[in-house]
Amino acid sequence: MTAISTCSSRNNGEKLRCCFATKAATRTAWIGLQLVATKSNPAAVGAVITWQAGGIKRTRLKTAGGSYLSSHDPRELLGIGPAKKIDSLEIHWPSGKVDKLTNPPVNAYLKSG
Repeated sequence: MTAISTCSSRNNGEKLRCCFATKAATRTAWIGLQLVATKSNPAAVGAVITWQAGGIKRTRLKTAGGSYLSSHDPRELLGIGPAKKIDSLEIHWPSGKVDKLTNPPVNAYLKSG
C-alpha cells in the first residue's frame, strides 16, 4: 500500500510544490505485556524480556519511562515480524524470578506478574 501526500507553499513569493510517497509495511504480528512485579518494584523496571519468533531472538529491558513531564503506555509491545506464533517468551524479573510463557496468543495483550 502506498500513500501519496501533496503540498504546496510559498517561499519569498515563489510557489513550491512537493510530493511525498510513503510505502506502508505489511501487517505483522505482535504481543503486548503488562508487567506487574510482586516481589520487586511494582512497575517491573529492570525486568528483561526475551522472546523468539521465526528463528529471530530479541531482548528488551523494561525501563521507567520518558522524560520530564511526559507519559507513555507502560505496557511493552513486542513485535514478532511475519511469524505466526511466538516460539518462546521469558521474563527475567529484578527479583531473580524467571517466568516462561508457553504458546502465548499473538495480537493480544497479556498481564504477567
